[in-house]
Amino acid sequence: MRLIAAIALCAASVTEAAAEAPVRDWSVAAPIHATLGGGLGIEAERQIRPRVSVGGLGVIRSSTAGDYSSLAFGLGAEVRWWLTGWTAKSPLRESVVGAYLGTGLELARVRVRDDLVGAKIGSTTSAAVATSFGYRFAPFSRASITPNLSLALGRDMVPGPAPGRFTVRVRWGLTFGALF
Repeated sequence: MRLIAAIALCAASVTEAAAEAPVRDWSVAAPIHATLGGGLGIEAERQIRPRVSVGGLGVIRSSTAGDYSSLAFGLGAEVRWWLTGWTAKSPLRESVVGAYLGTGLELARVRVRDDLVGAKIGSTTSAAVATSFGYRFAPFSRASITPNLSLALGRDMVPGPAPGRFTVRVRWGLTFGALF
């Protein structure tokens, strides 16, 4: 009888702790790849139903190499399926944390310029469909660290009669952000 009472007491305390666990259904983060190249990026994500979220990304980057410079703009949208909705050593449950699979669309525009003569060299626009796998850690309940790996199939669209080329890209990413 005491064993049954002890089990019931433990089960009640676990259920109560789970009910009090905070839910974080918004994420705002900065992708590291945008800042490494002299740029700025912001990623925002919202949970739309349990274990499903949608997000968007905007990036602008400027680069200079000797006599040449470039300016790149990028936009992306992704749907993520959260495999667990929780992460080890975190009180968060049913949140945008833990392992995920994602699929999305990306669009980018790059302009290159010859700074020595002040002339535009050219530009290209690319579009891609990507799939990704990642894991969002939430070490302090509000902070987030998200490494990911993605595979993108894209097409570069250059001006003129040439149709552009198809590309396959494997990329890794890392974001630091906050959960709300």
